Amino acid sequence: MQQIISIFLSLMMTFMTMLSTFITNFTSNKKVELSWPVGSESTILAGYEAGKHNGIDIALVSGETEGAPVLAAGDGRVDAVVSGDPTYGNYIIITHPKVQTIYANCKTINVANGAEVTKGQTIGTIGKSPTTGKACLFFAIQEKQDDGTYRAVNPASYVANPYGQQPTTPENPPQTGSTKGKFVFNVYGYGHGVGMSQLGAIAMANSGKKYDEILRHYYPGVTVIVDSSTPATVTKGGVQISLLEYLCKVVKQEIGSNSPIEALKAQAVAAYSFSQANNTYEGQAYDSSFRYSGSDVEKAVMAVLNMTSKSDTPKAMCCYYSGKPANTVYFASSAGKTTSAESVWGGYIPYLNGGVSSPEQVPESQKTYTSEEMRTLIQSWAASKGKSVTLGSDPSTWLVIKSHDSARGANCGYVTKISVGGVEIMGASFRSAVLNNGIRSHCFTITFIPD
Repeated sequence: MQQIISIFLSLMMTFMTMLSTFITNFTSNKKVELSWPVGSESTILAGYEAGKHNGIDIALVSGETEGAPVLAAGDGRVDAVVSGDPTYGNYIIITHPKVQTIYANCKTINVANGAEVTKGQTIGTIGKSPTTGKACLFFAIQEKQDDGTYRAVNPASYVANPYGQQPTTPENPPQTGSTKGKFVFNVYGYGHGVGMSQLGAIAMANSGKKYDEILRHYYPGVTVIVDSSTPATVTKGGVQISLLEYLCKVVKQEIGSNSPIEALKAQAVAAYSFSQANNTYEGQAYDSSFRYSGSDVEKAVMAVLNMTSKSDTPKAMCCYYSGKPANTVYFASSAGKTTSAESVWGGYIPYLNGGVSSPEQVPESQKTYTSEEMRTLIQSWAASKGKSVTLGSDPSTWLVIKSHDSARGANCGYVTKISVGGVEIMGASFRSAVLNNGIRSHCFTITFIPD
């Protein structure tokens, strides 16, 4: 028995050794993620050529290259800071897992030997090459070998110029000219996506839900109670009118007079609560010519005002949160779930935190922009906001969705962050400020199709 146990333990040790070797080899074969070492639109002056030019020369497309920031390509440790080399001038070597990156022709160096740096950190500025006199950054990558030494490799195997041009090699000649095409937006829902979906409220009313259930569904945590200080009249456009008239004309314009009665009630309470929370009766859609007397809209509004006749004093039902009227924003239709107020306007609001399911059939739409149309929109927005954007020769790099919620699942939702020409903004701001509300919501995907 002891001999069997000994054999078993020996086999287990062999297996564990093989497993450890496999894991080590598998891990060592995974490449470290590196980023482009220059933060402005740049071009490749000279590409990698093994044994002759073991790196790439990078210069800015516009502006002054000399003095432009040099960025660390990844997290790592500074292993060398050298000054006055006859070939490379001032240069930095940073060690990362399995590779080293080299930044030469530096005018100034901002880090010390042994310092820990993070990806994107400014480590110096670009100077001139001692051999050519041109202002450029010489950037090289070396891979660690089994014997512990480092060997130069083509940087193209780790990084790509995000502004369009790829490092030049015999297999990858320089790119010239401008790529054109079109951006296709597949869009889901209609409106900003925060609070109550009006089509969702209609669907819930049609399924038998009462107005207060609808409101508590879309504004989790609110209570729907009588406002003891309900005004009998309000001021709209400088004219004093009854609260009944005001709400009837808002409800008709916002959700439509043919909506089911419980949806009309939910809209009336949401409109009233919104007005109370923001201390204004301006800004909401309003049909000034609507003749509401005897309509379902009037019946619904009178019900939530607790009025049996027009001469009664209104006592409005209102949504409250923590003892104050809730800011009950609403919109046309969701993309499957609502999104958060924080992701659209900034600032956390507990009852507007998104993720609320909505039962209506999701509206889908599509909008196409040519690359030239998109260039004009981006540049116009940038000029109006004083932003500095970078639009390279490849339009497919202009727009990059950075994050989104899960309104439609893991792969699609309301866009929370998008990079526009290298500038990161909120998805809702992109829709409103860049596209001028040219798409129905900020729940979208983008496909670039080259001509």
